[in-house]
Amino acid sequence: NEIFQYFSDTDSNVAFMAHAGGFISGALTIGGLLHYYPSLFNQDYIEEDQDHNPRQEALAIIYKQVERYQFKEAYGALNEFITQYGSNFDLSLLRYNLGKINNENTTKKDAIALCKTHRPSIYETEKLATLWQENLELQTTLDDSSILKLGLAFSNLPNPAIAEAIFEQLNENKVNDPSLGILARKLAAAFTKKNMPAKKQHYDTIADTLLARSL
Repeated sequence: NEIFQYFSDTDSNVAFMAHAGGFISGALTIGGLLHYYPSLFNQDYIEEDQDHNPRQEALAIIYKQVERYQFKEAYGALNEFITQYGSNFDLSLLRYNLGKINNENTTKKDAIALCKTHRPSIYETEKLATLWQENLELQTTLDDSSILKLGLAFSNLPNPAIAEAIFEQLNENKVNDPSLGILARKLAAAFTKKNMPAKKQHYDTIADTLLARSL
């Protein structure tokens, strides 16, 4: 097709022959690897029917139910899916949101589990920040260690307000954890980026005190 386009579409700026050369080079490379290193190729996967993936099909049904506002059905199907295939952050968040819509009694449990996500990414941290603000009872339900870990994660967000509120809460409760000093230091760095020198100095001073106390 690329060679045909090269001769038939002479006014085009597309590098058809470069594409054709890439295809040929790729084919030769794969052919050479397959000949000399056949173990590199997962033959079972290559021969597998890629059009039939039960996991993807089940997940597609769940999202289709959500699109159609069939939240009760989607919640039940998602529970079955998680039981069979396991979960991840996005699926757990979807379960939480569907549970909230359906007034399920598992919503609080799901929120707590999400808040205990290990080393959340920035994307996950942003979702957790919204979750935290929507569920103020989490502040009295979660243990201090879990709340502190959330504060450390939230300190990486552009707006350090939630992390600051968590720090003030834990510091007022006199939580004895060396990581509280680290959170204060991270807040100082965050306020440096926001060009707020007074707050930067405030948290640097607190960090110095807390970290010295932990030595």
